[in-house]
Amino acid sequence: MPENSKEERKDPESWDRLVIEAYRNAFSPLSRALSSILGLWTLACILGWKRADSYYQSIGTPWLTPKLDVSDLLSLSYWPTLAFAMGTLFAFTDHAENYSQIRKRSIFVVTAVVMLGYLAAGYWFRHSGDFGISARLQAMVLVPLAILVGSHFGGISLALSQNNWVWTSSEVWRIPFFAFTFLLSVGVLGAAEGERDIDIDQSKLARVSASGGAEARLLLIDGGVAYVAYLHAKEPPTIDLLEAEDISYITSTNAQRQDSGSQKAAIPKMQLP
Repeated sequence: MPENSKEERKDPESWDRLVIEAYRNAFSPLSRALSSILGLWTLACILGWKRADSYYQSIGTPWLTPKLDVSDLLSLSYWPTLAFAMGTLFAFTDHAENYSQIRKRSIFVVTAVVMLGYLAAGYWFRHSGDFGISARLQAMVLVPLAILVGSHFGGISLALSQNNWVWTSSEVWRIPFFAFTFLLSVGVLGAAEGERDIDIDQSKLARVSASGGAEARLLLIDGGVAYVAYLHAKEPPTIDLLEAEDISYITSTNAQRQDSGSQKAAIPKMQLP
């Protein structure tokens, strides 16, 4: 065996470098995966918070948002996060397939027209008083909007990679602008759902019956206290707090009546689709 090979093996610093490099190569994919999961988790929490905050703002109870925990925020973020992921993947596929500029422009124009159509229809149904359809259309807006946002993100990433990752002022302001636009649209969705749920005929909130016989709609259960809203035809809802022992039963929109007691623990903390 050559002498220099023996010397390298005996060299502690060289051996340490080899071991460190081996560990780095082995754990590099894992660290990237964990970073992606953490980023997605953070994005989901932000989107869920924005949806819930806009929802409670439209009802008139913004002080209920801080009472939600992480699981509530994640449950509210499933659709915005899924729409954002679908749109981003679709846009990056365009760039990966090296579509021509004409085809990319055509996709952009068609997507923008679809998004504007959803927005116009949503606002029309809102002003006509059909808040349920308006909320569904606002939810559908997120998909074409995510495609547009993802398309810009993909174009920025491609430009940066071709320019040795040297940022320009245009790229610096475009990323937060489009991210804020998508976040704002999630807030519009939450507000539309709030308007639907304070309408006495269209609300999807669970019904709560107090011991005195009055019926309300369940907004939130937290710490053994139910935050409820008494809906009125053409007036803002009346917000009240009910202790667990004051509730006779809770009836969800798609379930049978549940008497108060041990069943109450099965009621979701937040009633949102």
